[in-house]
Amino acid sequence: MIRATLLLLAGLWLAMTWADRLPEAQTGRPRVAAAPAAAPVAATPQPVTEPATPAPSLRLASASTVPFSTPTPVTEDGHLQDAAALAALPDAPDSTPEPVADPPVITRYVAARSVNVRAGPSTGNGVIGRVLYADIVEILSDPDAPWVRIRIQGDGIEGYMAARFLQETPPG
Repeated sequence: MIRATLLLLAGLWLAMTWADRLPEAQTGRPRVAAAPAAAPVAATPQPVTEPATPAPSLRLASASTVPFSTPTPVTEDGHLQDAAALAALPDAPDSTPEPVADPPVITRYVAARSVNVRAGPSTGNGVIGRVLYADIVEILSDPDAPWVRIRIQGDGIEGYMAARFLQETPPG
């Protein structure tokens, strides 16, 4: 057993020595440093050194090819402009967006004694709430459609009800 191990280690050492002498193109892998002849063969593998890869280069465009939307305080020859020259430059357009107006809230009054609020726009959908005579509801869809999507004021429940039970003026 010991003899077989020694023969195996000697064979490995010879293979490493001969592989180190071959050009890299024949072996297809980078060279590995061989152990010195006087040193015993180590049982731990030696690290493989990778060939150095060149660092990527960064190519910058010249300042004359980069478009700028605002004037720069630097002149073409690289000097800073004075305050008077900067004050004479046109102002940049205001980039703040116009505030978007909220759509008007459409409210209607319930004109029937009691009306079901449903999960969908038909009587085939389940009842999720109920509104009573003179309750105020907020219209969330087309107010002229046969069924309208509503939000019940105060409860916040959203659903559908038949538009024929709604009117624009408070019932009297």
